[in-house]
Amino acid sequence: MIFEIINIRIKQIFRILLQIGFVRTILLFGMLSVTIFYVFIFLKTIEYRVFVVGVFSLLILVIHFKRKDKIFLSIYSAKPYLIYITEYLLLSILLIIPLVYNKLWIHSLAYILIVILIPFIKINIKKSSINSVFQNKIPYSNFEWKAGIRKNLIVFIVLWFIGFFSSFFVVSVPIVIFILGVIILNFYENAEPLQILIAQELSPKKFLAEKIKSHLKIFTITVAPLILAFIIFNAEYYYVVLVEYIFFLSLIIYTILLKYAFYTPNKKSGAMQIYTTIGIAAIFLPVLSPLIIILSIKFLSQAINNLKFYLNDFN
Repeated sequence: MIFEIINIRIKQIFRILLQIGFVRTILLFGMLSVTIFYVFIFLKTIEYRVFVVGVFSLLILVIHFKRKDKIFLSIYSAKPYLIYITEYLLLSILLIIPLVYNKLWIHSLAYILIVILIPFIKINIKKSSINSVFQNKIPYSNFEWKAGIRKNLIVFIVLWFIGFFSSFFVVSVPIVIFILGVIILNFYENAEPLQILIAQELSPKKFLAEKIKSHLKIFTITVAPLILAFIIFNAEYYYVVLVEYIFFLSLIIYTILLKYAFYTPNKKSGAMQIYTTIGIAAIFLPVLSPLIIILSIKFLSQAINNLKFYLNDFN
């Protein structure tokens, strides 16, 4: 069963690569090469080793939490956890090879142990509709947030309060904002029905402008208390959360433009998932920041042209 699943994953990867095209595939492999390079660089410094292992562990945990094939695997596989472990170890090659190369045996064993334990973590959060104060406060035009918060409400609230009440720790708020930011970026992975798109009767440019404005506003309202609490207790490091805040603003803009550059009603774009991953990778690799800006400009033009087909009556 493991080999069958791995074979399916390989076919899925090739399908996505064909969808995003040759040039973008080359770009993606270039990004992976840069990632490996920086992982090697960071592992040379003692202070960053635990951080790098922690980041990769967190990414695997997020992947495990977000995957939607758990029920399928539990039905058709006697030991689904072996499939999880195999997949996660294959995904972790970007870290395991540099760890082994640098002879960081303790870090390697610790990471592999974490990967082995992650599949046994049971996260049973109800995906049913939750009518809450938080839901009612979100404008209907921000339907991505309504749907996203409904699915991640408990995790979102718990993380937010952990960050707020532990803001006196230097690393607490930056980590919480990062996790919340990554969760928020995933709100945009599904394309809405055409009826929702045309409901506001706006031209492509006005539609994008209004959407970006409203989504940056709600993100700011969400993280502002965390940022203020952090600055109160860690005033000398104020720039850390401000830079992170500005970076996530740019990533939200990038992700919204990306969504509508590849928009097709009621469909999820494989290309969008790839480019969203590149955006998240830019958080750890500042050298990618100019690329995010360039891609955002490209996606702006592409999104406007794509939306003209659906919003042409409102020009």
